[in-house]
Formats: sequence, structure tokens, C-alpha cells
Amino acid sequence: MAGLMHHEDSGEGRCAECRARPSVGPCAACHSMVCGDCCSLVSDPGGQRVICISCARMIADVERRPVRRRSSSSKATAYMILAVLAIGILAALTRL
Repeated sequence: MAGLMHHEDSGEGRCAECRARPSVGPCAACHSMVCGDCCSLVSDPGGQRVICISCARMIADVERRPVRRRSSSSKATAYMILAVLAIGILAALTRL
């Protein structure tokens, strides 16, 4: 998840999100320094991590997208290609 968002580094030890409060630590996704009010605690397989609000919104937007299903014609085309490849391999093996 590294590099999800890019924030300008203020260089003054200020939060990259609000630029008003002092930063307390880096975002686990984009590594920008954020304050305690501009971050969110998330759980993932590696444990709990703190990410900035911008990265949290981006991750939530990606997870909300609908899953696109394959049409029956594309499935039929894939099966036809697999069948032609299998026949070709069998024909090549029988010639040996």
C-alpha cells in the first residue's frame, strides 16, 4: 500500500493533512506525517496500522467498487481456446 497518496512535506513538523497541529507519526500507507486527529486505525493481516484520512478514503472507495462478472460469451471463448490448445498438445504428443 506504500505510496497511495503524496503529501507535501511542510518541514516544520506539522500534520500533512490539516497543517495546523504537530505531527505525531507517519501514515502506514503513504508515510506522510500526520497528527492524531487526521488518522484512522485499521486492521489488516499484518496487525493494526494507522493511516491518514486521505488514504483511508481511497481504500474505502476501492473496496466499494462493484465486482464485474464475466459474460457467458467470454467464458465460452475461453473454454474454446483451452480445448483447441489441449487438442494441439495431444496431437503434438501423438506424433512423437
